[in-house]
Amino acid sequence: MTAEDWPVLPFLLRHPRAVFLDESTGNLVYLLQGADGRPQLAVRMDYFRKGAKHGERMTNMVVSGYYVSSDAILGRARGGKLSLLTGSLPEE
Repeated sequence: MTAEDWPVLPFLLRHPRAVFLDESTGNLVYLLQGADGRPQLAVRMDYFRKGAKHGERMTNMVVSGYYVSSDAILGRARGGKLSLLTGSLPEE
């Protein structure tokens, strides 16, 4: 992520293009629309809160942010690695 991405991150997280569950880690992956023709931004969120009671889930923190191509997201979704929770898959 660039320095320009950080100030707009809260707004983008409130308006994701899609939200996925990463089936291997249990993390949420927010797919955010890239600006000015840039690639889409994926933000991985830690979904398990440290010290939470057994079975309690709560978004805790941003784990990573990275640019990702539509093909990469589609491939992971079709391969069963990402499950779409809300929003829509990117166009091919």
